[in-house]
Amino acid sequence: MESRRKLSDYKPHHYKKNFQYFDEYEATHREHQINALLATQNATKGQVISPCGTGKTRVQIDLHISEMIRLNKEYEYGVFVIASHRLTLNRQLLDQLIELAVKCGLPFDVVYVGSMRCDFSNYYSKYHNLGYNSGVSRYLQSTKAMEIEKFISESRESFRNVIVVSTYDSIACLKNIGTINIVTFDEAHNTLQDDFTANINQVKSNILKEYYFTATRKIAGEDGGMNNKDFYGEILIDVNPRSMLDQGEIVCPQLHVIDGDDEQTTDASNTEMLVKNTIEAYVKHKALIKQNSANPLELGAKLLVGCNSIEEMVRIYTSEALVSFSKDMNAFAISSDGCYYNGVKCGKEQFFVHLNDLSDAEDAIIFHVDMLTEGMDLPSITGVMPLRNLGLTKLVQLIGRALRLHKTDRANLYSGKIVAGQYKDYIKPYGYLIIPRHLTSINENAQMIKNAKVFYSEYGTKPEELIIQEKFISHQPKSLESMIPPTFKAKRDYDLTHTESTLVEEVNLSLLNEDLINMNASDQIKYFERMFDEQ
Repeated sequence: MESRRKLSDYKPHHYKKNFQYFDEYEATHREHQINALLATQNATKGQVISPCGTGKTRVQIDLHISEMIRLNKEYEYGVFVIASHRLTLNRQLLDQLIELAVKCGLPFDVVYVGSMRCDFSNYYSKYHNLGYNSGVSRYLQSTKAMEIEKFISESRESFRNVIVVSTYDSIACLKNIGTINIVTFDEAHNTLQDDFTANINQVKSNILKEYYFTATRKIAGEDGGMNNKDFYGEILIDVNPRSMLDQGEIVCPQLHVIDGDDEQTTDASNTEMLVKNTIEAYVKHKALIKQNSANPLELGAKLLVGCNSIEEMVRIYTSEALVSFSKDMNAFAISSDGCYYNGVKCGKEQFFVHLNDLSDAEDAIIFHVDMLTEGMDLPSITGVMPLRNLGLTKLVQLIGRALRLHKTDRANLYSGKIVAGQYKDYIKPYGYLIIPRHLTSINENAQMIKNAKVFYSEYGTKPEELIIQEKFISHQPKSLESMIPPTFKAKRDYDLTHTESTLVEEVNLSLLNEDLINMNASDQIKYFERMFDEQ
């Protein structure tokens, strides 16, 4: 910790201190979020496990801001790091952290460690009326360690907090910056990648407090993966998915299965059937959400489609049938090769601006390969459809994109206007997992459905062993722009059938069952898997 400063040492930052705003912010936390914060109070390291869509970001932001306020009252300051595996996810975290820091009137500078452009003029413009501008809050975007070290040193000399945003790829750039007060690791199961782990180890000795957030732990035996307590610490809190469903914090997951008539199947080379599958899936999905909504006019169908490869994504997105079908709605495509919005190439920044500008009532179809599976708080997604096999972690993360509450439902739930579980009163009662079983690229569909049912129906979360690897085809084209829309070939066609059911099983067991309570986590999982096999 830096030496104590006198009030006269501080340089003014020209916007008003308002710590009451933070008190009001904390007053809106939900019970499980408060419990998560309480669990971190006496721990300098640990894991916070909570399902997708239940406000882990809110807990992370609270940890940083509350410590900044504590230090400010003692005329001290610190370095606060938000880290994840993707730049786009970092931006989402940064947006919320800056907003709260400015509205609380905290002095801070920002270091953005990454290659993706971050336009800070947007922040200065947005909070200009609060006195936030480039003259009172500096920022640096860089991946050069010495440049970052110099910037942070200058911020310390000016007695200012530093908010650092970094990917796991780049976090080693911080190894020589000195003391780091708090690091929150988002989608922390991704830290298990060997190079990410090595990067984090280079800064660990500098960190005073470190917390690992995820909905889906990955383990390797008894003490590997996130069971490695030396690296990750203990599990501080594990919020189980079923309790969040019962409390209404996430919507109910539903299953929509697409089969080929007479059990016909097709492989990934049949573009016509991939397009037909996508269009039919969307049409049926839209009908289902409208049918089940308490106010269909306020809810548009937004389907997230996960493709096998960039090449496959382009074939579907640029097909004549899909282009024609989507002309009266919003059609997005994103990959490591580039982004498209309504058929026009755009940058990532513009892509997410268009995506986040969607109203709840608008329709959209969004194609990606892997980029939107984890972490991103996408606007009002109503359904997800993977076109390839997914292990437990990616599957649960993907479903989580569709389980976030509609903003009106959230307001009504928290104010008592609607009751948790009375779905007839919800604008968005369900989030759909769409499984096209007729595609040969998703031949592990039975296990995927079983995994999802166990995860959302059992009384605790289920970790995934590291040996299960996600598979998708490496990208081939140099850019999306180089792809020419393919002409249709005369391949085999067949009719599709659609079936809807629930992913949440009513488990006929009581938590008071002594045998169940006394089982370890692994035995509980096996117990539930046997149950589903017998049903």
